[in-house]
Amino acid sequence: MIKRLKTKNLKYGVLVISLIILISANIVSASDAGTETREITGKVTYDKDRLILQSGKEKIILAMLAPAALDSLNFHPATGDTISVKGFMSKGALVVKDADWKGKTYAFRDSLYQFTRSEPGTWVVDAKGCISCKLCVNFCPVSAITMEQTANGLKAVIDPEKCVGCNICEAGNGSRYMGCPTKAIKK
Repeated sequence: MIKRLKTKNLKYGVLVISLIILISANIVSASDAGTETREITGKVTYDKDRLILQSGKEKIILAMLAPAALDSLNFHPATGDTISVKGFMSKGALVVKDADWKGKTYAFRDSLYQFTRSEPGTWVVDAKGCISCKLCVNFCPVSAITMEQTANGLKAVIDPEKCVGCNICEAGNGSRYMGCPTKAIKK
């Protein structure tokens, strides 16, 4: 009897450890955040209200600042313009520290990657449509989305002070995440 209990406990222990490893691996792969700075030059395109940098065959979603902050800096590159950006990859987007466009450098974040501008983002979550799947939370490159308890249960909430208007929450980031499955996120 004791031997059977030890074997059963060992099996459960191995199962629990395996689950912990799998969960940890998924968390790391979902975040894919790195601290390695990338410098990329390419052509600007737009897709579903988000700024994309086309560099060779690579298309990179740029997480810069909220649209109002970009307006205040007069940063409006047109489709086909060449820009150079510096930043780090996070959850399928490049979190941009600064960009060079038309001979001018635009600083979006300081050396600690804190915003240099504080204009709020414009994306919001319709709590009635939110199904608490947490996909938007997992794929927000700047961690602007959290889950909060409401009268209708756990719902996603976007912090307008952290939102950079990259539109990944609504429209996705390509093959890894296709956007809010219930279309509960709107501009």
